[in-house]
Amino acid sequence: MAERERRPGRPRSCEQGVPTAEKILAVAEELFLQRGYDGVSTDTVAERCGLTKAAVYYHFPSKAELFTQAISRALQRVCEQIDAILEQPGPVRDRLFGVACSRLQYPYAYESFYQLIQNALPHLSKEQVSTLQLPQQRLVQAVADALFEALVWREIRDVDPQFAARAFITLVWMETNRLSMHPVPQDEAQAAAQRVMDLFWWGLANVNRPPVDATGFNQDGSDPGRG
Repeated sequence: MAERERRPGRPRSCEQGVPTAEKILAVAEELFLQRGYDGVSTDTVAERCGLTKAAVYYHFPSKAELFTQAISRALQRVCEQIDAILEQPGPVRDRLFGVACSRLQYPYAYESFYQLIQNALPHLSKEQVSTLQLPQQRLVQAVADALFEALVWREIRDVDPQFAARAFITLVWMETNRLSMHPVPQDEAQAAAQRVMDLFWWGLANVNRPPVDATGFNQDGSDPGRG
């Protein structure tokens, strides 16, 4: 049964402040990932933090809100890791390969987030569900931005970057379902990422236009801006 939203009572002075909220979120994230939504209570979080239950409710008015903020925090870290890979120099294909490797080396973690959120959905409001969807939307946009760069540089054929980004993420997701070990050995993760890239990238291969070289011109000397 879902816990009712509580009216926040003022905690002891030593239990107030941002550091306390961060501590609660860190502990809640660990517990939710280990036990799932139904396996964690506000009492458990408070006890693990060494706080009163009133202190937890002071910062987070319900278990559903605590779950939403804790898991959103974890997903944002995943997005930051992927952003760091996509912002590296080099061909877009190599960067997407790096993203696939990073996700496929820990498939269980990737699967856990999905199952965790699915199981919690009956307890969450529409606004809370939307909050948890934001990191996924950010991920799609980051991949779409990289694909738009590849499109501009004629690395791939004309395609809707948003559609292609969702296709890439879906392929990675499908491969995580096949892998069950945690973590996956690096060579196996790379082999799985290569399978994803072989199917995805060659499906986007630009066979009609010459590639762009480091000077910004097509390798045949023509201007890439002139189709």
